Amino acid sequence: MPDVLYLVFASISIFLVIVPSPWHVAAWNSATCYLMLWTTIGCIIHLVNSIVWHHSLENPAPIYCDISTKITMGLSMAIPLSSLCINRRLHNIATMSSVAVTKAQKRRDVIIDTLIAFVIPLIFMAVHYTMQGHRYDIIENYGCWPATYPTAPAYVLVIAPPVVVCSISLVYATLSLRAFIRRRTEFNQLLKSSSTGLNSGRYFRLMALASSEVLIGLPTSLYFLITDLKTIGVKPWISWEDTHYNFGFINYYPAYYFKFNRATQVALELNRWTFPFIAFIFFAFFGIGEEARKNYRRAFYTVLKPFGVQQPLGTTGKGASQ
Repeated sequence: MPDVLYLVFASISIFLVIVPSPWHVAAWNSATCYLMLWTTIGCIIHLVNSIVWHHSLENPAPIYCDISTKITMGLSMAIPLSSLCINRRLHNIATMSSVAVTKAQKRRDVIIDTLIAFVIPLIFMAVHYTMQGHRYDIIENYGCWPATYPTAPAYVLVIAPPVVVCSISLVYATLSLRAFIRRRTEFNQLLKSSSTGLNSGRYFRLMALASSEVLIGLPTSLYFLITDLKTIGVKPWISWEDTHYNFGFINYYPAYYFKFNRATQVALELNRWTFPFIAFIFFAFFGIGEEARKNYRRAFYTVLKPFGVQQPLGTTGKGASQ
């Protein structure tokens, strides 16, 4: 049942995140777009894993595992970094330190967001290889999983950074809220004159979205860090050759392994359920407006059209998420 439940929620999550993406692209909301992109990728990877490795310890797709495990590592940084970009932008608007009023300024913000929320996760994936003890793990019901040799450098370079990023994002969110409280009387006028495409409602929905991710990501990242310290500890760093000895080895973990390692199973569940949870939070803040409902309705009937299901008259409409 848990795999069926995840299958349903992950599939719905992909739909919920993809449908409103055109509006955010058109509005130059690059940070939000990256959060949606990485969330969708996370849902797809764990959805595939839950299907292919349901009650299975086979290794049918080694190349897929090589790629997906690297992306999984990148996701641990990409989601918090995307949230950080959102909180950074909101803080800049609230303090008037960087209000985008021209296309050139908006383009600069997109470049900065791309460097932070896209390029850094790619670099993080490459850095993980330096701390990768073997090719990957295969875990029954969870699929391919990245392998990290838990030396002190690994904790510094791979395991702890998501905690640091979430903490910085939390600081930005707190400063944004404080800036608003101090200047609440002029805030609406500020947004109207900023040419950011935001009003107070959208601003607070973005703040709520980013803050929710921080409130999820920070304790989750801390739990991963503490669980690793308790269950596998810190191995001594000897050399590159020692860390990568027998690198092609693949570890297999059957389901009964978790009868004796509940903390690890909780960490796995938290990891994969984070993505549908973010998708549903996104829908809660951006998918309940009238225009958003029109977009979802139109997408729903587009999917059903090949099966002869037509959209009822009077329910069509054009617009974007508000």
